[in-house]
Amino acid sequence: MSLRLESPGWLAAALVVVAALALELWARRSRRHPALRYPALPLVLGLGRTFVARTWWLPTALRLAAMACWVVALARPQSAAEPEERQSEGIDVLVALD
Repeated sequence: MSLRLESPGWLAAALVVVAALALELWARRSRRHPALRYPALPLVLGLGRTFVARTWWLPTALRLAAMACWVVALARPQSAAEPEERQSEGIDVLVALD
């Protein structure tokens, strides 16, 4: 079984995904991080990170994965295997409820 693409030109749209990734990385680097002055810094450091702080990257990653899946779907991958005819025997059962 092999795989072929009906519209391979849509794979060029993958460049949009790469551009979106580059733009997101550039935007994150150019943001200034605020400084926090706190008199008891060891108390703050002992708190740990929240769920949101640990998964800040997840929305962007899911957005980029969705864009990549969209590009592949537009390329319309299709199975190029030839159909097989199979012979089988069996009994047809019909259940009718009134």
